[in-house]
Amino acid sequence: MDYAALTKLIEDQENTLRFDRFTHEDALKLGLLMVEKMKNLPKPMTIELYRNNLLVFRYANEGAIRNYDRWLARKRKTVETMYMSSLRAYAQFNRDGKDIAKDVFWDPMEFALCGGGFPIFVNECGMIGTVLVSGQPHLVDHQFIVECLSEYLGKTTRGTVLDFA
Repeated sequence: MDYAALTKLIEDQENTLRFDRFTHEDALKLGLLMVEKMKNLPKPMTIELYRNNLLVFRYANEGAIRNYDRWLARKRKTVETMYMSSLRAYAQFNRDGKDIAKDVFWDPMEFALCGGGFPIFVNECGMIGTVLVSGQPHLVDHQFIVECLSEYLGKTTRGTVLDFA
């Protein structure tokens, strides 16, 4: 896999998919859009949106399992620690040949280097939250978030991480 190209693609997505503002109402609208879109996916999923460390939206469809919650927590910790998507963290660690436990001394049971966690950046403000999903293969989790954010914000991103599968 070309981890440098994957890193660049995700950086571009993160820079494009920024909000001018993000309120609890925005979280509700985005969350409901995601719930509608998840109906087209082959496996169950859990969605969480945080704003200023407050859980403002959560939904798990029929068939979702408790293990998804563990993944969501690990993805969230990665996003909030690195100020980037959990998939970009995965790509950067692989690009640089680094190991989460040996090189940065993070417990791999507390952090997740995989897709499904995405920062919510507000222009002129910075990162104020996270959008998280779990249930699909990790590249699908990431792409699902990107597609939902793109639709909600009315913005287009180039490429898809699914090309790296």
